[in-house]
Amino acid sequence: MTDFRDIKAAVAWSSVEDEAFMRDLGKAEKETASRMIRERGYRHTSCHGRVSINPLVFESGQGSVLKDADGNRYLDLGSGIYVTNLGHSHPKVSEAVARHAKTLMNCHDYMTPVKAAFLERLAGCLRRTSTTFTSTTTATAVEFAIRAGP
Repeated sequence: MTDFRDIKAAVAWSSVEDEAFMRDLGKAEKETASRMIRERGYRHTSCHGRVSINPLVFESGQGSVLKDADGNRYLDLGSGIYVTNLGHSHPKVSEAVARHAKTLMNCHDYMTPVKAAFLERLAGCLRRTSTTFTSTTTATAVEFAIRAGP
């Protein structure tokens, strides 16, 4: 068994597994790429009910269009839940993510220069307050807004 505490071993194992998987994928005649990827992935995780009813496997996205592993195109009416409001693969967003990934991806509630600049700019847009609360989910934001009151 591979010791995955060693990141190099994990990456090497993953690369070998992916190469073998892609070879198998190329050989498949009756199986679709989506089906093979889905079966490979679902062996290792549980899934949400909606996903098990309509088990698509998306491979890429551009703007509001998603493409599955079999080349079919879909309109993303959910905007990737809440993380792709500007669309998939937006050039400016991709560039900003790549730039920030080289320095700091995330440090949750702690302050960063980027977060400070965002909060200053947001405060300048608000009429009644200069204090804000940032949240990763709508539910949390609404709960805190109710607690804060008018």
